[in-house]
Parts: sequence; C-alpha cells; structure tokens
Amino acid sequence: MADKEQSGVSGQPSSDVPPAGSSHGVRAAGRHEVASGGPVGGPGLSSWQEATVARPGLEDRGGVFFAAIEMTRMPMVMTDPRLPDNPVVFANGAFLDLTGYAREDILGRNCRFLQGALTSQDTVSQIRTALAERRPIAVEILNYKRDGTPFWNALFIGPVVGPDGELLHFFASQFDATPRHDVEDALRQAQKMEAIAQLAAGLAHDFNNTLQVVLGNLKRAETRLPNEPEALKPLERARQAARHAATLTQQLLTFARRTRLEARPVILNTVLSEIARSTEPFFSTKTGKRGLGLATVHGFVRQSRGRLDIASMPGRGARVRMLFPLALDHTADTPQPFNDNEVLPDRSPDGTATILAVDDDVGVLELAVHQLTILGYRVLSAKSGEDALEVLGRAGGQVDLLFTDISMPGGMNGLVLAEQARVLCPGLRILLATGYSDDLVAQQRPTQGANVLSKPYSQTDLAGRVRTALTSRDGRRPDAGSAQAP
Repeated sequence: MADKEQSGVSGQPSSDVPPAGSSHGVRAAGRHEVASGGPVGGPGLSSWQEATVARPGLEDRGGVFFAAIEMTRMPMVMTDPRLPDNPVVFANGAFLDLTGYAREDILGRNCRFLQGALTSQDTVSQIRTALAERRPIAVEILNYKRDGTPFWNALFIGPVVGPDGELLHFFASQFDATPRHDVEDALRQAQKMEAIAQLAAGLAHDFNNTLQVVLGNLKRAETRLPNEPEALKPLERARQAARHAATLTQQLLTFARRTRLEARPVILNTVLSEIARSTEPFFSTKTGKRGLGLATVHGFVRQSRGRLDIASMPGRGARVRMLFPLALDHTADTPQPFNDNEVLPDRSPDGTATILAVDDDVGVLELAVHQLTILGYRVLSAKSGEDALEVLGRAGGQVDLLFTDISMPGGMNGLVLAEQARVLCPGLRILLATGYSDDLVAQQRPTQGANVLSKPYSQTDLAGRVRTALTSRDGRRPDAGSAQAP
C-alpha cells in the first residue's frame, strides 16, 4: 500500500511507516474528497482518509489505545462490512451515553436503528454511496436516541483496511451538534422575524398616512351633513372600517417593535386579552383569524423589556406566560376605553397663534391645514424641510408652533428640521407627527419627552397636542422630564 504512505502535503515520503503490529493512516491532504475531512465536513489536513492496520481483529483490547477509546467522551463505533448488513461490532461508552442504548442492544445491528421519521434520506443515501465506494464521509444527520429524542449527529465515517488492502471495518466518530443547531435555528428565526418586522413597519408607516387622509376627510364630510342621518350611516360604517384598519397597522407596528411605548405601571389583570397560540405573524389555528394576536404580544413584551414563555402539549393546549419588570411605584393607571365617537373640540383659546404645518404627503398636509384652521389658528404650510426653513425665514418670529412630519424624503427629515428651526427661532414650539416611531430611535434623539403625535390622529387628538405644545415650555409636555430614548 505504497500509495497510502505518502503524506500528500509536500509530496515527500511519510514518516508514518508502521512497525510490525501497529496501524497508520492516510492524511486527508493526500486524497481529499469534498464531503470528507473534518467532523462536520471541512477539509481538515490532519484528518485521516483511511486507516491501515497491520494486525486485523478486535480481540486484543488490553492495550492503551483501546483504553483511550473507551475513556474518551467522543462517541465511537466500528462496523464490519464483511458480515451481512454491515453490523456494529464495537461501541464505546460515550456512544452508549449519547444514544441511551445498552451495548447488547446495538451489537450485531446495522446503524440504521438511529434513524427516524425526520431523518434525511438524501443524507442516508450519501452515506451509503460513500461506504460502497470505500471513502470517508462527514455529514450532519438527524438521529434518534433510544427514548425517541431527536439529536443532530455530526458524523464522520472512514474505512479501515488490512495490510493486503482488504476492507475490514468502518470506523465512525460523532458528537451531538444539537446545541449548535438550536443556536443557528434561533438566529435564523430572529433574522426572519426582523425581516418581517421591517416589512410590516414600512407598510404600516405608509398605510397610516393613507388612513390619516381617509379618517380626516370622513370627519369633514360628517360635519357637513349634520342633519342627514341616512347619509351619515355609510360614512359611519366607513369610519369604523378605517378605525379597524388603523388598529391592524398599530398591531403591525407593535409586532415590529416600532411603536412608541411610554412605560407606566398597570394592573395586568385589567389589560390582558385573549391571545393566539403562535408568535409567527399571520399564523393561526382558528379559521378566519388574521393570526396577529400573539405576534403582537411578542413585539409588545420584548419592547417592554419583558419575556414571553410558551409551553404547548398536544391534546392539552398551550400555556403562555408574559414576564414584565416589576414597577417600584405601586400606583397604577386605569386603562381608558377607546372613544370612537369623538367630539369636535371647541375653538382653541390659543386661536391667535400661528402654526407652520409641514408634510411631504399632499393629502395629509391639506387635511392638517384644514383641521388647524377649523380650530381657529393661523396656518402656514410647506411640503419639505427646506421649504419650511424658507417660510420661517420670511415669517421671522411670527410662527409659534412647528407641526412637522418626521419621515420626509430628501436630506432633511422632521427631526433635522426641528433642530434647525429652533436655531432660527429659539422660542419656537415643536410638535412632531409620525406613522411609525422608530424614526425617533434611529436618530438617537430624545423622544420620550418630546411631543409626538402618532398617525392616524383625530382632530381631537390634534387639538389637545397643539394646545399642550403651545402652553408648555419648549414644546414639551409639562410632565415629560428629560428622559432619553432607549
């Protein structure tokens, strides 16, 4: 077997020529195969392609090498391809520990007893082909322990031949790669959820602008038909449908962890609602459900710096636990019910104020100008941050409040505009609007203390926030403090 005594890396004769009664191997670099080498398929220049023994047989087990194989924590087995069905003829203690089998349960059996329902038959076929061709192979295969527990087996198999080249055994070493697979699966799941979250947040942001125009103009139509109940009915149905759509977009933003949350203590029993059985978005076991329930809960819990634990047992249902940080202050806010029957506010006592409204969406901007005018304010408008600075430059100190969208195309978004506007007009109040509040976090600017109005907003919401901004120092809520964005 002179061809097996070449080291292969440098082409020089190997120094591994065996004395009588010993064994030696052929390094991977001497005859490398794509699927051979390291324990998980890498090349591995020092891994053996094939082992040659000078004295066949497994009867002499009193030597130090057998003792080492028995003591190692690396599971190892040997099979005998000269016998029918290539049965196991040796297994060390580590293999028994890994699989849960007793030695008498596996000796004389083919290794296929480790296979199960989800074992890849393609991988099994690769192993059979390698054995038939007497070449080594390294794969990862889903195997099953004696109790039925699946585990990922990082398996290496190599041939063992006699001095005359006869195939005597196949040697296999393996280790449990399940922990690494679990980490990789968790990473893939996190990446998938993040990709879905980004898509959901982008859709929700654009959709909220559309809903702002729809809901605002429905309200305008209702105010022009106060004494036409038959005409108001379809408008009310349309408004309810738009409100429902707004709720869905808010759920998408919550799932995506892009909604703006303000931490406050609550009594959990008063705010918990029914949830579904999976955190996968759009997955549901119930017919006709949209499958956003627990996906929304998952986003909310993570953004609240909590943890979501789910335990499910077939035939017995699921248990979902939400763990939240405990509030040091035991006073809790009582959740306020959503009032869908909004009442148009009275004209503001601050009606003499001048407001500059800025939004790149023409429909949203037109609606904002209309709503602020109805409230009695003098209103200027601009379609971009650059235009807004020009308006401020011409108006001098006559503008009391800048009401701007955050996300605007071009080089100047609402946050940059607010900073530059305050340089021009140091006493200028600021009110920000957004369809998705991750804009604030991405800019690493103070957000919790700022006046931010989430779209779609009603005229009542707008009136309250404008009044607060005009009457508080620096355009911040009186109770805001100096909290920073997480």
